[in-house]
Amino acid sequence: MLFSLYHDVEPLQQLARKARRWRDDNRDRVCELLIARIERERAGEGTADDATLTNRLADKWRPLFAIAEATGFLPEVQYVAAELIKLDARRSEEESDMDVPLLADCKQIFDEQATDWIRYDLLPVALNQLHDRPWGTSRLGGVDQFWVAKHLRNFDIRPERHRSAEGRHFWYARAQFEDAWARNLSSPT
Repeated sequence: MLFSLYHDVEPLQQLARKARRWRDDNRDRVCELLIARIERERAGEGTADDATLTNRLADKWRPLFAIAEATGFLPEVQYVAAELIKLDARRSEEESDMDVPLLADCKQIFDEQATDWIRYDLLPVALNQLHDRPWGTSRLGGVDQFWVAKHLRNFDIRPERHRSAEGRHFWYARAQFEDAWARNLSSPT
């Protein structure tokens, strides 16, 4: 059955009422299970899946595990969580392999443009335009300034607020890259 969010809101309202009713009926049980799970983790008695959940990741999954335990779907949810964590770890590992090539391509862009400053939002545009490089195809629409900033932070490179004829923008300075280039890029012999 197809419905429009603009015209057929009754199915969504009905679902919202059911969710509120379930929440109200099971709030105490879910809270008990959540508290028990946190206490087991603190005592070191958690499951193997609990051991892989730390900090923010644990904060996200704990309530879901408590709800799953209350509804009888805990093993299935733990399996899905473990698979998602593995997928995220693989994705992080693959992305970290791109850090040094990213650094090399930033050097190429600085050299080609013969400049000491590149605007924060224009560096990804230049990266996406490099032919035979993964940036334009690695993500839907190519890399963006947030992705680039996240990966350059691994080298302690952060955009700085700088005033120019174009106004106040965030910029990357060539000087910020010099140390990372020297440490991570082999010099041609």
